[in-house]
Amino acid sequence: AKRGFHNLHTRFGPVMSPERGRGGPATEERVLCVDGMGRGGLATKRAGSGNAVGRSMGYDGGTMEQQGVAVAQGVHRIAVFPGQFDPITSGHLDVIRRGMALFDELIVAVGVNPEKKEMFTLGERVEMIRELTAELAGVRVERFTGLTVDFVRQVNATAILRGIRDASDLRYEFHLAMANRAVGGVETVFIMTSDHHALTSSSLIRQVVALGGDIHKLEGLLPMNVIRRLGAKQKAIRALPATPDAPEG
Repeated sequence: AKRGFHNLHTRFGPVMSPERGRGGPATEERVLCVDGMGRGGLATKRAGSGNAVGRSMGYDGGTMEQQGVAVAQGVHRIAVFPGQFDPITSGHLDVIRRGMALFDELIVAVGVNPEKKEMFTLGERVEMIRELTAELAGVRVERFTGLTVDFVRQVNATAILRGIRDASDLRYEFHLAMANRAVGGVETVFIMTSDHHALTSSSLIRQVVALGGDIHKLEGLLPMNVIRRLGAKQKAIRALPATPDAPEG
């Protein structure tokens, strides 16, 4: 039976081999391996052996080392989940929790998008996310500026983690992933968002707040600490003097 899926290179055993040796049944470990081309497969590693032999998903035998596949033994796998998170949504948290099962450590990298007007400062966003992930083992929150691939190399991460909501996201993220691999040699792992988060958008939420919408109707889309902070932002916006649409005269 499985013990659980803990990271990208995880053990599914030990299991008992049908082949019996002198000392009885041979103990085996099943290892999930991914190569540099993004191909994966289950490998069988017998007790006392330093090699794992692949038998599924395109691997037809031979050691994983011979096939150019990294068999992860004692390797600390780090992923970076980058974004503006302005604000962080329940959909983002869903990706974080599911990403934890794929890697040993997940870094939520909070950055600045110069093409978008911010509602929360960088410091406020980092603070909110740290509050929400404080009890999630293996998750840490960092701020960064500049290229994502540079930050990924700085923290010695294995991959970039991204969430996909729909076909439009996939097209954009595909081009971004290709660029990150070409520029920085960094692979991207995609997670499809849960269906009830598929329509959640931080940009739309900012518009609702700025235009005076009922924030409490967003409770299914946002954590409560974000709802409270958005309420304070909305009050501050309402207190500002109105800006005329056109000059008087």
